[in-house]
Amino acid sequence: MIDAKNTTIVILMAVVMYFIRERRLANFNKSLHNVIHTSYLPPQTVHEKLKAHSTQFNKAEILEVTDGVYVAIGYALANSIIIEGDTSLIIVDTMESLESARQARKDFVAMTSGSTHNKPVSHIIYTHYHPDHTWGTTAWIDDDPEIVPTIMSHPRTLKEMTRIYGVASSITNIRAMRQFGPLLHEYDQTHYHGHGHG
Repeated sequence: MIDAKNTTIVILMAVVMYFIRERRLANFNKSLHNVIHTSYLPPQTVHEKLKAHSTQFNKAEILEVTDGVYVAIGYALANSIIIEGDTSLIIVDTMESLESARQARKDFVAMTSGSTHNKPVSHIIYTHYHPDHTWGTTAWIDDDPEIVPTIMSHPRTLKEMTRIYGVASSITNIRAMRQFGPLLHEYDQTHYHGHGHG
């Protein structure tokens, strides 16, 4: 039998715990917002080598680096490698979006003969679990249910992908913006021009 007094106490404790949790989350979200907002602003002066590196891959293209090995650069933050085997293709990293990967595949088809690009994709290899290396995967998987590529990756890939796309996604995004500088050109266009900066 349920005691009314104990039930009331449990309900009151649950309500108090709920409000404590909500307050902590609100403070955490406010702090996280401040970190994200201030972290996206690049430093006032940017080293010229970093600016030059940011523009190095502005042109999307697929290069054949040796017989049967192609690299797709400039489509996204990360590159993809396409390896032609005797009977199939192997893709190493799939870029950060379906759009980028689809365009790379379309360009690969345009630059290679049917005997090359009509081979099925048998394997997709993730060098690591970051989104810019994995989110374009579907673009390399055909509709044929008989041909499903084997995805090869580190055993912890799924666990790390779950972590990075959840709790750590904002922090990872900030780090990538700082590390690779993809927003430097936009920052220059909006902050330096007309403000007396050089």
